Amino acid sequence: MPFEFTDIGRWWYKEIEIDIVALNEDTGKILFCECKWSELKRKDVNRILIDLKEKSTAVKWHKHERSEYFGLIAKKIENKADLREHGYIAFDLQDMIK
Repeated sequence: MPFEFTDIGRWWYKEIEIDIVALNEDTGKILFCECKWSELKRKDVNRILIDLKEKSTAVKWHKHERSEYFGLIAKKIENKADLREHGYIAFDLQDMIK
């Protein structure tokens, strides 16, 4: 993980829902993460991350003074290493059984 969390949980407001929001009150860092029980192709991953970034704008916590991280947890993620190289958090079942 890119930072230590001081708080973690689900987040929702009206019709917007984010599976995991983790943050550090001291550093102003925040992680937005979606969880999917499916095997994701690259196009699926791109769509999910675009949607997640859009949803994250509704979270008001330190809106203009925070460092944002985005991630995805799924049954299987195609090209997971490429996502990680681009700064995303990416975990699937293979990571859990290592």
